[in-house]
Amino acid sequence: VFLTFDILLIASFLKEKNIIYKEQYAHGYNVPHVLEKESGREYDVSFDVSFIEYYAAQDGLDLANSGAVITTGVSAGTVVATNNSIGLIQDYSYNPGFKAGLSVSCNEWILNAEYTRLVQTTFTNQEAITPYPAEGLGVWIVNNWFEQVSSFGQTMSASHIASQWNLAMNFADLTIGHPFYQGHYLSLVPFFGLRSTVLNQYFNITIDVPPVTETDLVRSAITSYNSSKSWALGPRTGFDASWVFESGFRIEGGCTANLLFTQYKNVLHSEQVASSADGQLSIQLPNINCVRPEMDLSIGLGWGTYISDEEYFIDFSLRYDFLLLWQQNMMRKLADQMVVGVAAAPGDLYLQGINIRAAFYF
Repeated sequence: VFLTFDILLIASFLKEKNIIYKEQYAHGYNVPHVLEKESGREYDVSFDVSFIEYYAAQDGLDLANSGAVITTGVSAGTVVATNNSIGLIQDYSYNPGFKAGLSVSCNEWILNAEYTRLVQTTFTNQEAITPYPAEGLGVWIVNNWFEQVSSFGQTMSASHIASQWNLAMNFADLTIGHPFYQGHYLSLVPFFGLRSTVLNQYFNITIDVPPVTETDLVRSAITSYNSSKSWALGPRTGFDASWVFESGFRIEGGCTANLLFTQYKNVLHSEQVASSADGQLSIQLPNINCVRPEMDLSIGLGWGTYISDEEYFIDFSLRYDFLLLWQQNMMRKLADQMVVGVAAAPGDLYLQGINIRAAFYF
């Protein structure tokens, strides 16, 4: 009896002091997941860098629809629809960026700081298509990026259109997480923290105005200038997961949600005028404070190994990332606001692309 009592007492003491080894846990128990040397010391610091190549697209960056302008007769200068009308949207492309991170591990908790930067510029350059039926001159019927109208009171049209979209994104994340093993192969790292963003956009559209649409043309090529600047700060939470195979290979992925207080400032629109009947046109939104959600998803492959007699650990991964930033196109919101009866919500910003990461643990 006394022996049984002593064994139970010792077991209770070990449990209270957390002196229980991994081998004693049943399969699937939430064992803390740490990188250890043979000596048992945890890795304290890691540094990682990533090359990213993202494709960015945004709702509301449509430019025009094709049509025709009548060039002869009493209807000369009138813009009409055609049977082969198509829409013109801003061209998008993949553009490079980078990430840099620093992690510190202490008592099985991991404090991680990461900075992401992506700067891109895309161009669209398009002549008007031949109308069908072949009556009049092919033109682009420009949407709400121009507030002025033609001398005939119609939406501005263009024989040629060119646009440029500049996007500059900066993310700074600070999170703390606790890794766990879920069985022999699956590990999870739930985390929470803060995200801060600075996001600037510029969108300029230049059109060549057909002289037939303006009775007092003073400038045939006119430009619409649009810009939006914002900063944001708020909570960030999510998890990373990996399924480990032999020889250090693994499948990995993650999901993150952010809810950010966001302030938009310098949301501006101005445009040159084609007719002497119009003056310089410009409008600006006041600073807007709101809350914007964001979501990140990723999936990929990784591999890691010890080096230098297990003094250090190196790790490489290749992921494909998806990012969704809700209601970021305040430039189009402003352009639509100038048109009576149009009050669409700001368009969302989407990013996707590869993330090649290298990490060093020491």
